[in-house]
Order: sequence, then C-alpha cells, then structure tokens
Amino acid sequence: KFEQATENLREAKRCTVHKDRLEEEIAKRSQVERDFVSFRQSAQEVELQERARSKELRKENAALKKNVKEQENVIKSLNRKLQFTKNEHKSVEMNILSNHKVELQQLKSESANEIDSLKKRLEMESMKRSDAEKRAAALETLQNEQKSKMQNAIEGLAKQFTGS
Repeated sequence: KFEQATENLREAKRCTVHKDRLEEEIAKRSQVERDFVSFRQSAQEVELQERARSKELRKENAALKKNVKEQENVIKSLNRKLQFTKNEHKSVEMNILSNHKVELQQLKSESANEIDSLKKRLEMESMKRSDAEKRAAALETLQNEQKSKMQNAIEGLAKQFTGS
C-alpha cells in the first residue's frame, strides 16, 4: 500500500507539472493571439492612413494639373491677343510711324515681358505638377513596401501562431 501511495503521489506530481506546462502554453498562445490581432489592427490603420494620404495627393495633383491647364489656356489666349495686337500695331505703325515709334516699342516689350512672365509661371506650375507626381509615385512605392513588410510580418506571425 505504501508503494502504491508513493506511486500515486508521483503520478499526481507529474500531472501537476504537465498541467502547469499546459497552462503556460495556453497563456503564451493567448498572448500571441492578442498580439497578432493588435498588429493586424495597427496594420489596417496604417493602410487606411496611407490610402487617405494617397487620395489627398491625387486630389492635389489633379488640382495642379487643372491649374496648369488654365495657365496654358491663358497663355494661348494672350498669344492670340498678342498676335492680334501686333497686327493691329503694324497697320497703325504704317499710318503714324514717325509719331508713335517709341510707344509701339514699349507695347511690344510689355507684351513680351508678360508672355515671359506667364511662361515662367507655366514652367513653375509644370515643375510643381511633376514634383507632385514624383511624390505620389514615391508614396505609392512606400505604400507598396510597407504593405509588403506588413504582409511578411503578418505571414511570419501567422506561421509562428500556427507553428505553436
């Protein structure tokens, strides 16, 4: 009876040890599951923020493109007006060349300066648009990299989760 009691006591101790180990593993797994869910939620939040920022940049890019188009139309209109003015002034110049030669030159210079100014503005707007497109492309690349990293991390956690 004593030996049987001793054996029963040993068996009870082994069961207790196994039970403690099992409870530790269950606690670890629960913590991994919570961490995985938290990470997935964080990844989704970051993705939503990146989508919103990308949408903002696309809107900004569209606005810049629209602004450039408007500037191009203004330049075309001014070029037509300039051409019309030049033609008009040629006829005036023929009639009153001796009296208005200085005034005509001044008008031509002002028109050319205005066109140069508008061309510079157009170049600046084009550069802004190009910069916005580059930023959008860089952001998209960054998003793809982050998405890939997050996917790899999720897959790693999933493997770790399923491997445990």
